[in-house]
Amino acid sequence: DNFFSLWSAESTWANLTGHAANPLNVLKEIPLGRRRFAYTVKEQQNWNSSVPSHYDNVWIPSWKKVLLDVSTPILGKIVVEGVLVINSTDTISLDAVYIE
Repeated sequence: DNFFSLWSAESTWANLTGHAANPLNVLKEIPLGRRRFAYTVKEQQNWNSSVPSHYDNVWIPSWKKVLLDVSTPILGKIVVEGVLVINSTDTISLDAVYIE
């Protein structure tokens, strides 16, 4: 799949902040008996916007390819498990406190 999602597109971030696989969320373990558990999101990250804004934490999952098409405000933590492409020929910048 060679399709890249644009950083500036709301659809890129849809359903990621509350996703159970998001390492930035806190999960609650629910016992199902005999060493079996289910997990639900106990505390999820909340954004004030539909795209990452000032000091938001950002997760790019393994199945996402994101193209940075706009400069970001200063973000909190960015966890990249998938692909993040930053075109070095543009005047676009990625600003974050921490990138993992």
